Amino acid sequence: MRRFAQVLSLSDEGNLANVMIRRHSACGNCGKCNTGDNMTLAIDNSFKAERGDMVILELNEGNLVNAALLLYLLPLLGLIIGYLAGVGLGFQLEFSRIMTSLIFFFLSLGVARVYGQRNKEDYDIEMVGIKG
Repeated sequence: MRRFAQVLSLSDEGNLANVMIRRHSACGNCGKCNTGDNMTLAIDNSFKAERGDMVILELNEGNLVNAALLLYLLPLLGLIIGYLAGVGLGFQLEFSRIMTSLIFFFLSLGVARVYGQRNKEDYDIEMVGIKG
């Protein structure tokens, strides 16, 4: 995924740039940026951009797909596997099967969170150039 952003300010050493990206409807709340119409991020200033420059930011498409699968498919699989586990354990009441399903759902969310925290550098946005 490639986006354009404007450099708002630089850190004292110049190695970090605070950039503003216009937020779009597909954007979620991952905790990486502020909420509102525009996002501000602190990213590595590998191209030595100056204040006011338009820069090109990129997130690896493969990592984006992996994150989507992890956040959407894993909990769904947790629900299904949890329900089937309830059936396999011999629970007769539908309520018990649903509760087992919910337990697996929340466990899968925990697994997704731990995996995301351990591999958070894979989901970092990086500067790939200065628009010019």
